[in-house]
Amino acid sequence: RKVIIILIMVFAVYGLLENFHPGGLMAYVFPSACWGFLALATVWACGLEKIKSWFDRRVTIVAALVAIFYIIIYMDIGLFTGFGRSPLSFTPKSLVINFIMVSSTLLGMEFSRAYIVKSFGKKRPFLTIGLVTLLYTFINVSVIGLLSFRDPLALSKFMGTGLLPIIAVNLLASYLALIGGPIASIAYRAPLLAITWFSPILPDLSWGIESLLGVMVPTMSFLAINWFIPPRTLMKSGISTEVRGFGRHKGSSMKGWMIASVLCVLAVWASTGLFGIQ
Repeated sequence: RKVIIILIMVFAVYGLLENFHPGGLMAYVFPSACWGFLALATVWACGLEKIKSWFDRRVTIVAALVAIFYIIIYMDIGLFTGFGRSPLSFTPKSLVINFIMVSSTLLGMEFSRAYIVKSFGKKRPFLTIGLVTLLYTFINVSVIGLLSFRDPLALSKFMGTGLLPIIAVNLLASYLALIGGPIASIAYRAPLLAITWFSPILPDLSWGIESLLGVMVPTMSFLAINWFIPPRTLMKSGISTEVRGFGRHKGSSMKGWMIASVLCVLAVWASTGLFGIQ
């Protein structure tokens, strides 16, 4: 019953934030309060002891390392493409407001995500991960905004720089939440949010490079995480594994994931004339 309540609250938060847009300082306070309340409700529902039991030190460390790896690649590309100033404000007041909003949103999302995938993922882990990924993707993406695109080029750019990378990040975060609890998914997402919200300079990437980076790096991170996770950890989360099982087959598994990721990006690129063909 408690997990159903949390699931309903996730939909309620999404509905409120999608339809209610206050102005001024409330534009930051309202979403912070919604996600913060969801985080507290999730802790109440599952309990701190259960959250501690989900924690896996090895998964969390690897998750943090792949996030740092992403940031290094992201900033290195900026050495070739150039850098630009972040559009965000960096006054002390703005930093505090942004920190509260980002941290409360992160905690609300990841605690509720972990509780949902842990509750439903024991019997059907992959189906649960897929459905939770879609849920949290559409929480981050405005469905109304997605349907309002009339220009095919603008829609393709949005798909490449917005939708596909968000799906990739949420897929990896949901997988981490299943095998390592909310601390693991937070360890992955927190550095990525920090570089976006609190770095005064950011790489000036073309949308084509941004889309490729946004999909390929989470895919490679997924493979790296799964490579270093012992089979016992996967089996505890309901994922059946063999000696050459899930993610460890050097031939088919890695090629399959990489090919799927590249095809997703190429499909977006090709639809815009980026290759000189429309």
